[in-house]
Amino acid sequence: MRLHVAGRPGVRVPMGVGNLSSLQDLELQSGSIKSKEDFAMEVGKLMELRILKICVYYKIDEGTKKALLESLCGLRRLQNLVIKFDRNTTRIWEGWDHWEPPLRLREFHIFHTDLPRLPAWVYSMCVPYLSKLQLDVLAMEARDLDMLSMMPALRTLILRTQQRISWTVGGSMPMLVELRLGLWASEDGAASDVGLGHLPLLNHIMVLLYCEGAMARQVEEVDAVWRRMGNAHPNCPAIAVYRFGELLMKRDDDQDDEEISTKDHVDENGDDENSARTKSRTMIQPKKRMRRRRRLRTNLEPALCTHPVMLSGESTMR
Repeated sequence: MRLHVAGRPGVRVPMGVGNLSSLQDLELQSGSIKSKEDFAMEVGKLMELRILKICVYYKIDEGTKKALLESLCGLRRLQNLVIKFDRNTTRIWEGWDHWEPPLRLREFHIFHTDLPRLPAWVYSMCVPYLSKLQLDVLAMEARDLDMLSMMPALRTLILRTQQRISWTVGGSMPMLVELRLGLWASEDGAASDVGLGHLPLLNHIMVLLYCEGAMARQVEEVDAVWRRMGNAHPNCPAIAVYRFGELLMKRDDDQDDEEISTKDHVDENGDDENSARTKSRTMIQPKKRMRRRRRLRTNLEPALCTHPVMLSGESTMR
């Protein structure tokens, strides 16, 4: 038994959905959940559920997120879990470390919200059948990549992080076919060799490259390094590197401007006008950068999840 509710005006999931005891497939599009608090508790009653896909296009409070996690803990037959948030609502979701995934979980997708770290349950013994994993992770450590590398059934990894990643052990992720990464060109390590040669079955690579705040030479270097790594792989995987936010890159003369600004600020002549201008520039620029980064993420995040090039397996070259 399955229930798919489209997000159309006036179309809502009925109250008491938890009474549908035979329901195995539930998909709720944006705007179809009338009461998010009630739904978070009701879904925990669907003990036969195999597939759960939810689009949440409004902000939910910490209590509702906790209730939803508790409900998910009881769904021991769940195989596919997809939770999609609006890009302007829930930015960070704590608590996934405490979720106990069902043994036969095959797909896990959470996007448009950040997890503080890689959940502790992401390793082979907890989810031996997991084949597709999608996460936005704020902080990653070397042990996190070791955990991912040991997953025997993982075929698709979609990961966005500002941390440097690298595979250093041969035979890592032995079944991985498709890799999609969201990277910032301005971050340290974006142009580093990540050891793609250690992923033996890799066939598709997609890099979504955020250019805001980076120098043009940094962007070119990251682009070239990833293409070189793809071309050097024994499988010659299809590789696509997409640049976003190029209009927000730093100009080559920005660094010179900053040096001049600093010099004005410490000028021994005590030029008040220069000092005031420097102080104003220092206070305004970080706010502009923050607004630009939020706008960039809002406009571009969907490409990492659903870009047609990676879905078709074709390669787009610059």
